[in-house]
Amino acid sequence: PICKSTADGSLVDVIEIDAASHTGVDNIRDLREKANFMPNMAKRKIYIIDEVHMLSKGAFNALLKTLEEPPSHAFFILATTEFDKVPETIVSRCQTFTFGRFSLEQLTERIAYICQQESFQTDTESLTLIARKAEGGLRDAIGLLEQLAAETEGKFDAEAVRKSLGISSTDQLESFYTALEEKNVDNAFCVLKDINQRGGDFRSFGHDFLNFLREKMYNSLDKKRELSQLIDQIEAIEHALTRFRTSPLVELPLEIAVLKLCSDFQTLTELSSPKPIIHAKTPVENKKEVAPRKDSEFIFDDTPPQNTLQKIQTVPPLEAKNKEPHSRSSNELTPTRITEEIKVGIETAGFPTFAKKSLLLMKPQIEGKKICFIADSQFHVDQLLRAKIELKLQHTLSEKLGISIEEVSFRAKNQPINEKKAEEMPATVNDLQF
Repeated sequence: PICKSTADGSLVDVIEIDAASHTGVDNIRDLREKANFMPNMAKRKIYIIDEVHMLSKGAFNALLKTLEEPPSHAFFILATTEFDKVPETIVSRCQTFTFGRFSLEQLTERIAYICQQESFQTDTESLTLIARKAEGGLRDAIGLLEQLAAETEGKFDAEAVRKSLGISSTDQLESFYTALEEKNVDNAFCVLKDINQRGGDFRSFGHDFLNFLREKMYNSLDKKRELSQLIDQIEAIEHALTRFRTSPLVELPLEIAVLKLCSDFQTLTELSSPKPIIHAKTPVENKKEVAPRKDSEFIFDDTPPQNTLQKIQTVPPLEAKNKEPHSRSSNELTPTRITEEIKVGIETAGFPTFAKKSLLLMKPQIEGKKICFIADSQFHVDQLLRAKIELKLQHTLSEKLGISIEEVSFRAKNQPINEKKAEEMPATVNDLQF
């Protein structure tokens, strides 16, 4: 009798409380007072608090004392669908039982039993589609079944299920997948236009196609090339699904995903972005006296053009040294002028942020014919030594200031001018004797 009355909800010793509508401290205080009374019929009194994560902070604090020292006859069952919202102080005083989702077979078997009891006329494929759409939730599966039964008066097939629930057909998914594999944007857009004309749900189509790709992925685990393409497609579709909520046009995220998967955007970006222009002088042009040439004249050089270009690219200081009309001696420069010059130079050279900040914190000082950038801390000097940035900075500053790279140096404030770094010697036995 106790079990039967518990099942039909008539047992007064089993109290269920909806925390979503009883969130205040007064509701929990009332529960604490009634929990001290002995049960009427059963040996125990059971309190079931559903959606417990909806309780307020004060209500949780009021419940905490009762959970720490509950009456010997009382048990508390806290149910929630959002476990992460329950305070740790409550979780640490409870035993946690996690209920997983139902499997596809379990859902199909259960709704098949309901169809048999309700005399619904359907087939296995229809029930499988309903179970897959429910995504592991039995209540959702039963709700979808009731919806279909009301629309079709208890008689429905797979086509009716797809039409009612917005589930994409296998042919539609195959056509979309084939278009992506062949990188055919027109065919892929035709599938999306067909969904739009039929009044389909693009979000549902995205979910269905994601499950379609997932099954393909499982079947291609031993094929690296196909698996790599599938991963790219899955990531693109998954990203499109996350943008549906914020997109002003419902079909736009999937269209962008199609363009990314079917087009070589790296090539398009390279074509649209201007490439830097490199003005390189040949050894013949670097001579002081070179007669002007006409377009019809040719200059023959013993050095092959390819080797000449390679020398120019690998030895950038030659250009700075040979620019005599634009070169300036260090005597013409002042620390203020040097600071203004390097601010422009490092911004256009594309240096890392940490290198630019360290260089701007240094104070330029003219030491004879050389320019030394002095930092207050050795830390900033070490930043410039990372990833060979020091040499690149010397090249940039020498070109900007019109001096050679040997005349540019960096050191800390407390470091002597001619101090060199000591070579690191291997440890010996003598180093261990104090």
